[in-house]
Amino acid sequence: MPAQEEAANIGKVLSFLREWDRGDSTVRSRMLNTFLAQNTGKTFYELELEFAQVASLFLARLTTWMRLTDQYLMEFLGDGGVLTLLEILNHSQCKEEEKAEALRLLLTVANAGRKYKEIICESHGVKVIAECLVMSNTDETQETSWAVLESLTHGNPKYQNQIYKSLIALMMCSSPKAQQLVLHTLRTVQSKMKTAHHSIIEPLLNMLRSLHVVVQDEAINLILDLKCYDVRPVLLKGLVALLRPAKEEVQQHQNMDACWPRTAKRICRELVTLGVIQHLLHAMGNREHNDAQIQASLALEHFVHSYPVIEEQVQRVIGSTLFAAFMHNADTLYMNIDETQAEILLTNKLNITEGETTNASSPSTYHTFHDAADVALLRSRLLSWYDKEQRELPWRTLRWPTVQDLAAATLEEVNQMWAGLGYYSRGKRLHEGAQKVVSELNGQMPRTVDSLLKQLPGVGRYTAAAIGSIALGQVTGAVDGNLIRVLCRMRAIGADSTSPAVTEALWSLANVLVDPERPGDFNQAMMELGARVCTPKSPLCSQCPVQSHCHSYRKVHVKQEENSRKLLGKLDRKPLSLPDIEDCMNSGTCPLCPSEPWDDELGVQNFPRKPAKKPPRVERTLTCVVIRPGEEGEDEYLLTQRPNKGLLAGLWEFPSLLQEEKTSDVKQKQALCSEISRLLGTRLTDSLLQYVGEVVHVFSHIHQTYVVHSVRLKDGDTQTQTESAQWLDRSALQEAAVSAGVKKIVKLCDSVVGQKQQTSKDGKRQKHVGTKMGKKPQSSKKARLSAADSRQLSLSSYFKTVKEES
Repeated sequence: MPAQEEAANIGKVLSFLREWDRGDSTVRSRMLNTFLAQNTGKTFYELELEFAQVASLFLARLTTWMRLTDQYLMEFLGDGGVLTLLEILNHSQCKEEEKAEALRLLLTVANAGRKYKEIICESHGVKVIAECLVMSNTDETQETSWAVLESLTHGNPKYQNQIYKSLIALMMCSSPKAQQLVLHTLRTVQSKMKTAHHSIIEPLLNMLRSLHVVVQDEAINLILDLKCYDVRPVLLKGLVALLRPAKEEVQQHQNMDACWPRTAKRICRELVTLGVIQHLLHAMGNREHNDAQIQASLALEHFVHSYPVIEEQVQRVIGSTLFAAFMHNADTLYMNIDETQAEILLTNKLNITEGETTNASSPSTYHTFHDAADVALLRSRLLSWYDKEQRELPWRTLRWPTVQDLAAATLEEVNQMWAGLGYYSRGKRLHEGAQKVVSELNGQMPRTVDSLLKQLPGVGRYTAAAIGSIALGQVTGAVDGNLIRVLCRMRAIGADSTSPAVTEALWSLANVLVDPERPGDFNQAMMELGARVCTPKSPLCSQCPVQSHCHSYRKVHVKQEENSRKLLGKLDRKPLSLPDIEDCMNSGTCPLCPSEPWDDELGVQNFPRKPAKKPPRVERTLTCVVIRPGEEGEDEYLLTQRPNKGLLAGLWEFPSLLQEEKTSDVKQKQALCSEISRLLGTRLTDSLLQYVGEVVHVFSHIHQTYVVHSVRLKDGDTQTQTESAQWLDRSALQEAAVSAGVKKIVKLCDSVVGQKQQTSKDGKRQKHVGTKMGKKPQSSKKARLSAADSRQLSLSSYFKTVKEES
C-alpha cells in the first residue's frame, strides 16, 4: 500500500476512534451498525490493509463494548466473530499486541457463560489458543492465552476431556513460561477428572529435570495431586528411578521435593517397598549434583524420624560417624562428606521391606478412630450438641460485605478496623488476598482447598481447610489450636504436639472424623467444643457431649479408681473395672505416645504436651505523648506511622524510641526529644518532657515496657514535617489504626489525670474545712500546686505546657 494511502487510512481510523471515545451508547451503536454495513463481505486481509497499524486499538474498543452490551456480543458471534479472532491468532504476520487484544476478546466471550465456551471449543479454539501460548514471544500474550484456557476449564463439562488432553500435549513444549502456565491449568482440570491419563506421567517427570525452579514447583504440586489417582504406582516408580538416573540422562538439576513423603503414611510405605531409602542414600553421595544431595537428605530425614527401623538400618549401613553428621544437620551434609563417605553412600545395598516399617513404627490403632460405628456416633452426638449450644458469632461485617468492597478499601482502613485484635499482619494479608481475588482472579474466590493455598497470600493449611469446609462445603478437616487439644485428649496423644508426626496424625484424625454431610458445621463444632468445654485449663469434662469417646477422660477415672483402691488396701482383691489405656501396641517406639510420666494433678490436661516456650525478648521503649491546642478547642495528639513491614506494620503510635541497654536514660531521652523536634521542624529540650509512668504490653514473642513521657505545646499551628506523622483529636485517636499498647498508654494517662484531679478536690475540701474551723489554711508549695490542679478537667490538662524554642 502506498504511504499516502496508508496515512489516509490511519487518519480515517483515528477519526473513527475519537468519535467512538466521545460518543454515548446511541452514537456508538450507530457507528457499529454503519461499520458492519460498510465492511460486510470483506476478508481479514482487506480489513488489515485498511486498518494498517491501529488494529489493536480498534479491537480494544470492541472488547470494552462487548463487556457492556450482551446484544452486540450475540451479533458478533453470529457474524463469525470467534472464527475471525482465531484467524488473527493463526496469522503469522499479526503483531503480538493484536494477538493479545484478540485473546482478550476471546476471554470476554468465554467469561460470558457456558454456551460461549462451547462455541470457542467447537471452533477448534483450544488448539489455536494452546499453540498461541506455546509460540508467543511475549509474557502478555502467553498469560492472556493461559487466562482463556483457564476460563474454558470452568463450567464446560462437554469439552473438559478435550482441554485435558490438549494440555497434556502442551507439556512437551520448550518454553518454561508456557510449561509453568500449562501445569498450573492442568492442576485445575485434573481436580475435576475422575481418572488421570497415563500419558501425563512421562512429560511430568521430565519437568522435574527443568532448569527453572518455578516449573519444578508446578510439576511437584501436580505430582502431589496425582497421588490419589490410579497412576500413583507408575508415578512412584518413576520418582524413585529419578534418584539414580543413568549417566547419559543426568541433568544439572533434579528435584524430588522433600515434602512428598509427608503426605500419607501409606505412600511412605509404598516408597520404602520400591527401594527409596537405598536410592536416597545414593543421591546423597552424588557429589556432582548438590541440589539432589540436599533434597535427598531432607527426604531421608523425614523417613528416619518417622520410622525407627529405618533409623537403625541407615545407621548400620553408613556408620555411626556419618549418621551422626546427617542427624545433626541434614541439609548441609553434602558440604561435609569426603570421598570415602560419598562412596559408602553410592554403593549402599540397603533393603527395607514394607512389613518392617509397618510393624516397627506405625502408631497403634489406639491413637486412631478405627471403628466406623464409633465415628458415626461421635459425629451425631457432637452435632446435636452444637445445634443447641452454638454461639452467635459476628462472622460478617457490614463495613465490607463483599470481597470487592474489601479490595477497594485502603490498608489504613483495614488496619483501623483490625486495631486491638493482635497479629496485625493477618489484616494486611486479608487485604492483599482480597485485592488479588479482584485484580487477578476476576473477583472469584478459589473454589478448592488446594487453590486457596496456592493462589492467596497468607493462606495456610488451616485457613484453607476452614474456608473450604465452612464456605465451600468441601469434606476436609481443619486443625486449629482447639482441635489439637481436643484430638490429643480424645486419643491420648502425648508426644510433642508441634512435631511433624503428631501434626500429620492430627490432620489424619480430623479428616477421618469430619462429617461428609456437614463438614463446615462439624469443624466449627469441634472448635466450639475446644473453646467452651475442652479448655486448656479447668476443662468441663462433665458437660462434654463426646465424653465416652475420650481416652484421657477414661484415663483419669482409671487412675482415680486405682488410687482409691490403694487407699482402701484392696489393690489385690479386685481387678480394675476399666482397662489401663497406656497399653499401646508399640509402646516405647510409638511416635504419638507421651515421653513423660502421667501427672495425677493435671488429669486430662496431661494432653497435649507442648515443648517449653522460648522466653519472650525483653524490650523497653521510650515514648512521648505530644499534645497541642486544636482549632475547635479540643486538644490534638501527635502520632507517627510505623514501617510497612515488621512488628505492628503500618499502625500509628506516639513518637517512640527503642531503649538501648548501654545508653544512659538521659541520652535516650535526649534522642527521643530530637526525634520529636525532627517530626515538628522545631527545637525542644529534653527538660520539657514530663514522666508519666510505665505500661507493660506482651506480644507473642516480646515483653514490651513503654516508658511514657508527655509534653504539651503552646503553639496550635505546629505542623508535622513528614507524611508519616499526623495530628488527631481524641475522638479520631480512638478510631485510628493503633495497637492495644497505644490504648494502654492513653488509659495510663487518664488514670494519672483522675488521681491528680481527686488529689486537687481533696486539697480544696481540706482548705474549706480549715477556714471554717478558724484554722489557717496550708500555704505550702504542694498545697498551692494542688489548688492550681483543681482547675484541670481533661487529659490535656495533665500535660505540661511548654514554650517552643526556636
